[in-house]
Amino acid sequence: MCFEAENVVKHNWTDVAVHDRKIIEKMRAGDTRLWAVYELGSAFLPMYCRNHEKTNDQNTQHEFAAVEVFMMRFFKEHAIGLVEGTFRRNTKFYFITKGHSDYDYDVVPTTIFDVVDLVFCGKANHLLT
Repeated sequence: MCFEAENVVKHNWTDVAVHDRKIIEKMRAGDTRLWAVYELGSAFLPMYCRNHEKTNDQNTQHEFAAVEVFMMRFFKEHAIGLVEGTFRRNTKFYFITKGHSDYDYDVVPTTIFDVVDLVFCGKANHLLT
């Protein structure tokens, strides 16, 4: 993961080297997360919901998953969205699935279009153009 992020991350390297590493250590075998690497750091977002998380979200009336909120940032049309978009355009996306031992995980590169298609069930790709 550090090798993949080396040419992309220019600030907040601890996102990759410390925070993402801690998350992957806590993942269970077979868990998959979306790893987004961009100039200002990275995000390592779950692509699943555990039963207790679903109950907590329903009780607190959360309507969006973390991965949905993160991906919605690519659709902003106001001034802040335009500034944010200048560094987000170069975001690299990977699906990372934890294996059964340390340093055992699959890293599958993907595109923003595939991620948006998956996260929003094919109903938001038109917003990327």
